[in-house]
Amino acid sequence: MKSLIVNRFTNVNKHIPVPAGSVEADSFAASMLDSAYEVFELSGTAGSDVVASYNFCSAMGYDTTTDSKTYVDLRVKSTVTDDEVRVALTGLTVNGVKFDEVSIVNFRQVTV
Repeated sequence: MKSLIVNRFTNVNKHIPVPAGSVEADSFAASMLDSAYEVFELSGTAGSDVVASYNFCSAMGYDTTTDSKTYVDLRVKSTVTDDEVRVALTGLTVNGVKFDEVSIVNFRQVTV
C-alpha cells in the first residue's frame, strides 16, 4: 500500500508519501504532526508510464479578494492547450489562494 499525507500549515501544504496503508499513515500523522493533515491512500493506477512527449506549464493564480498569488507547475498531455489549462485552473484553490485569475507563465512541449 501507498499513502500520501498532506500536512497543512497556514497557507502551505507539504506532501509526505509513506509506504503504508491509510490506517498506519493516519496513526503516524496523529502522533508526529501538530498541524492539520489529510491522508490519501492509493486505490489504483491508470495510464501508461511510456510517454513520448508532454506539455510543461507554469501558471500563476491570483486571488482578487485577498490580493494574494501562488504558482503551480503542471505536466499535462501533449494535446492540452494553454487555454484549456487556464480554464481548468480557474476557480480552484491552491495553497489557500483561490484562482480568480490565471496567468500562464510558461508553456512548452517536452519530448522524452
